Amino acid sequence: MTERPVGWGLHSTGRSLFIIRRRLAVGANNAYLALGYACNEKCRCCPLIHKNDREKFIPLDRLLKEADQIVSYGVRDVTLSGGEPTIHQDLFQLITYFHTKGINVHILSNGERFSDKSYANEFLELQKNGVLTVTTTFHSWNAAEHEYQNGSQGSFLRSLQGLQYLDRNGVQISVKHCITANNYRQLPQYIQFVIGAFSSQAEIQLWGIDLNGLERKFAQANFVDFQLVKPYIEEAIDVFESSGRAKDQILSINNLPLCMCDCYYWKYFTSPKADSYVDHKKGGEIMEANSGPLSIHCQKCPFYNSCMGAYFSDFDIFGNNIVSVPKEEAEINHFQRSFKFYTEQAIEKMVFSPYLNHELRRNGYTITNYLSGETIQIRLKTKEILHLQKMLFYGVSLDELILCLNEFGLNGVTVVDEWMRKGVIE
Repeated sequence: MTERPVGWGLHSTGRSLFIIRRRLAVGANNAYLALGYACNEKCRCCPLIHKNDREKFIPLDRLLKEADQIVSYGVRDVTLSGGEPTIHQDLFQLITYFHTKGINVHILSNGERFSDKSYANEFLELQKNGVLTVTTTFHSWNAAEHEYQNGSQGSFLRSLQGLQYLDRNGVQISVKHCITANNYRQLPQYIQFVIGAFSSQAEIQLWGIDLNGLERKFAQANFVDFQLVKPYIEEAIDVFESSGRAKDQILSINNLPLCMCDCYYWKYFTSPKADSYVDHKKGGEIMEANSGPLSIHCQKCPFYNSCMGAYFSDFDIFGNNIVSVPKEEAEINHFQRSFKFYTEQAIEKMVFSPYLNHELRRNGYTITNYLSGETIQIRLKTKEILHLQKMLFYGVSLDELILCLNEFGLNGVTVVDEWMRKGVIE
């Protein structure tokens, strides 16, 4: 385990900087579009596996009408899912359409089809026209366990080869892993597997599991107490850091509560959702997140505003006591002292953080031309500002932020005022 320093205290006065839950008055950041519910796998944890009444393939003309709706809401990103989107014959046409509208496209896929080089090469051509990313879930680092979970023999190697091919050819990929009762003890081995299999450009994502739509007995068999996960997820992060990858690779922990780890590891947890999404089937309604610090215990926690919490379905099925928030004054003080130290460390490394580097690459920037931008306005145009904000985490005073920006050669007061006018911070 990593040794934690103590002796620091949070500022109790002054305005604090927090990640915003962005709920935009006009438009939204993201939209989701399912291309149909046909799939080439039969994942045990999929709520759709027993629902045969769902449309297998939505025809292109209807997809384009829905795409027009999505475009009209002013989103910057669209996530295409299914079922399995890569088995839809019109996927490439739909991607091209969104790219012509200047929209970034993100694919949720099991990755099997990319093992077909001819198919993968056609997909690679689409990168020339716009941002295109792929997220694939590996249920385990072990082929037999992965295929037991998805019911598809030989799929582990196909998905692995497909994702590796995209990774080698410049596609931004994310390797996702949902933590369950079946796999949580293998988290350190899983991280070793991803580090060995993919480049440092691949994002590693660890997720809680959404139990919505699952039969209760299946939900109970798959959910694992967060405190049982604690030593394994901490060891997994230690493995990641000791590999030397932490300086230029993203590892993120999503829809899991901060209290499941020592605060040293909180820098890897995603913040309360910065992205809203629009539901084009509900007249463009901007949807709330399906996760958060929902327990009555969470509401008393000093880190309530900083925590992603867990999926609502977790609380619905298992109740308030799935979280273990700091209650005693000594425990709270320990978290605050340590958290202050790690926040300052994050500020020092902010510009060279994996989060910022990742967003710069996605938007066609480099660290050099970002720092040498002619005006503050040029810097503020790009999405990485939200991730710069993320690297500040959850409780940094504005005075500290201004000082930090001054050290980067910027006018801290001017930049902060600009961010506040634009609603990036409040």
